[in-house]
Amino acid sequence: MNQFFVTANQIEGASLKIVGEDLHHLRDVLRLRTGDRVTAVDSAEQITYLCEIEGLNASSAILKILDMDREGRELPIEVTLFQGLPKSDKMDFIIQKSTELGIKRIVPVLCERSMSRPDPDKSRKKALRWQKIADAAAKQCKRTIIPEIESPLSFREALSYAKDFDSRLIPYELSKGFTHTREVIDNISEGSSLAIFIGPEGGFSESEITAAKSAAFEPITLGRRILRTETAGIVLLSWLMYKFET
Repeated sequence: MNQFFVTANQIEGASLKIVGEDLHHLRDVLRLRTGDRVTAVDSAEQITYLCEIEGLNASSAILKILDMDREGRELPIEVTLFQGLPKSDKMDFIIQKSTELGIKRIVPVLCERSMSRPDPDKSRKKALRWQKIADAAAKQCKRTIIPEIESPLSFREALSYAKDFDSRLIPYELSKGFTHTREVIDNISEGSSLAIFIGPEGGFSESEITAAKSAAFEPITLGRRILRTETAGIVLLSWLMYKFET
């Protein structure tokens, strides 16, 4: 069933209104018609509405609310992925899969070894495109929030951004054994905020690891093999999902 995100001002009593780009998507892309059913999510209230299309015109779609669901679909922790900016379209993949696994926010980071270094104008355009990827992924996997995709930051700016998080992790191939990783993850509690730093294709430089340690980041290992930048964050998010959703 197709899903749309709405705000409180779109809801009136037992009905709600779809307008703008969502209307175009509903009517012209999905070709939904009167009588078809969709879900609509109010992210602020974490409510999912089961709806039936009651009316369609040039300016709006009117949906009749049939039922509502307050069951939580989000991770009970707030996870922000600070992703070393990769080359090509790898960021698209990272955003899509991280959204499916429950990420709250993604911050692209320009690291010393980042091969992709877009100028400010291109960075803004990319951030807008990445946000659309997150929007689509959130709808597909029935999230009740849409992850925020920030504009790229420098490594130092990213460290400063993360300073108030409850936990700060940085996977690094030279860190302690896997027992330490398990202990660190076991100590993450519900309701907390977590920052995860993932390096670009070439990994983090020694100076970046030193700076992260000075900023109270905890280096961990993700196993005996070296993971690609587009895999590492997904692996760690999968462990968190297993910990908090089983």
